[in-house]
Amino acid sequence: LIQQDIGGAVPGSGTMSVYGGPARYTNVVFAEDEDGLPADWEPVSVERGFTAGSNVVTMHVVGTYCDQWDTFASTREQVQLMLDRYAAIMSSDFASVFTSYSAESSPGVALMPRETARDLSALGWSKAKVKAYLWENSKIPVSRIKSFAPDIYRRAVNYGVDAFVAPGEPWPLAASPKNIRIVVAGGAARTHGYWMRMGFGPYSATSAEIKLPAKWHDLLDRAAEDLGPMPGD
Repeated sequence: LIQQDIGGAVPGSGTMSVYGGPARYTNVVFAEDEDGLPADWEPVSVERGFTAGSNVVTMHVVGTYCDQWDTFASTREQVQLMLDRYAAIMSSDFASVFTSYSAESSPGVALMPRETARDLSALGWSKAKVKAYLWENSKIPVSRIKSFAPDIYRRAVNYGVDAFVAPGEPWPLAASPKNIRIVVAGGAARTHGYWMRMGFGPYSATSAEIKLPAKWHDLLDRAAEDLGPMPGD
């Protein structure tokens, strides 16, 4: 009763999670928390080449997902531990990444709540710096790939992965750190993050600006009259 009447945890109408499980839905659609972005972090739309304030939708195909717990980052030691966990999760499942490699392909999307992003920014971590750290520390030794997935290694070579890497060097999950997507989204609590790994591809994100029809708010008011108010209104 307390969860339902005070916390609003009404069965079937939503989730109290920082990030709900994507398996609950056919597709996952969520809004970037632009209001929660640190001042020195650009929104995804600007990273994708659109002007600030544009109404942009970005699509990325993902195959699996993994919760990243304990995303406290108020000290430098906690930052390194948290980012090392992200990197370990990213490098744990590399099959589809190396069989779908291209100069623009993205290995996945890292979600983090606003408080985690603000903690990182306060300690001098720009979004580009976070991407560079994850890119460097999620690299896979070639010996590991050959040992655990020799067929993946052969297919990856056929796809030309080794053209992006010096001989003998570990393979990065993307040709460039900028190909890693970081999105500030979800609940405000800094307790969890999320890694959504790409599906079999090759895939990179695609974005488009959405033009709302004229008198958009009038149309919403008419829909509310026809269908009833939105849940929670």
